[in-house]
Amino acid sequence: MSANSEQDALDLLTDKLHQHEVILVVGGTGLYLKALRHGLDHFPSVSGEIRQSVRERFETEGLHSLQVWLTEIDPQYARQVDMANPHRLMRAIAVTIQSGLPYSSFLRNEPRPRSFRILPILLEPDRSWLYERIDHRVLAMIEQGLVEEVQRLTPFRHQDPLRTVGYQELFEWMDGRHTLEDAVKAIQQHTRQFAKRQLTWFRKESDWIRLKPTTDADLTRQVMALI
Repeated sequence: MSANSEQDALDLLTDKLHQHEVILVVGGTGLYLKALRHGLDHFPSVSGEIRQSVRERFETEGLHSLQVWLTEIDPQYARQVDMANPHRLMRAIAVTIQSGLPYSSFLRNEPRPRSFRILPILLEPDRSWLYERIDHRVLAMIEQGLVEEVQRLTPFRHQDPLRTVGYQELFEWMDGRHTLEDAVKAIQQHTRQFAKRQLTWFRKESDWIRLKPTTDADLTRQVMALI
């Protein structure tokens, strides 16, 4: 997420709040929600050559190489970042190389004022219920055309937005590395793992209102009672 994206989101919310008293912003990516609530830190731009060099090392030497590299050049950030997320590791390494300063030195964590009140609500459902919903959602995505979508996007498969859960597993199936059934099971498994990492990330966020819904109706009741 860039500073421009942050401003675009704020402009959209400001416009919508002229029309509606309450706006629901729903999502699961902690970094994006943090940017919307508190603002983004500003980082130096990175040259294409440096980004490519870091990516090539990842592609040839793997994730462990990035983990070791980041630990060497910025041990502070290595202690707090999700070390299983190659995109964040590559970003931090590239910024550090470009600037000559540790990536962590740019993390100011200084909240910016917002013109509206924010009510942060975090869902912490029963783990088995959450995982069951994830499995059903993946099957629904397949039924609604995910395979056909991936086939259309094959020419762009090396773009970063397609190096994500749901796309990568189906690209591997198209390469003959898995059966379609195994690819679907892998999407379900990787999505469950991603959800677990999200829950871990949000445990560090102390100001969220935590709800533990047991059904869809229970979720609606709890959220509406807060609003």
